[in-house]
Amino acid sequence: MQLTIASDEAMAEQAKQLIERVKLESTAALPKNEIIDIITTIAVYKFSSLSREEVEAMLGLTLEETRVYQEAKAEGREEQKTEMLRVVVP
Repeated sequence: MQLTIASDEAMAEQAKQLIERVKLESTAALPKNEIIDIITTIAVYKFSSLSREEVEAMLGLTLEETRVYQEAKAEGREEQKTEMLRVVVP
């Protein structure tokens, strides 16, 4: 919750530290990938003006592995299919 209200600079550092901590420690509540997904989702929304590469560099991970990236990619595919259908079937 603190990530959502932190300043941009503090949030970036806190998110990176949390991700590293999750990778190193065992968690009983949620699987590690789900915790990392939550952190990256918050970062992506908070830094929506940044590119994917900039967010990846800031957090020190690859967003392609996260659920938020996979969902956005799937949505893009669906939109592309819909647009192709509009062109083919006017």
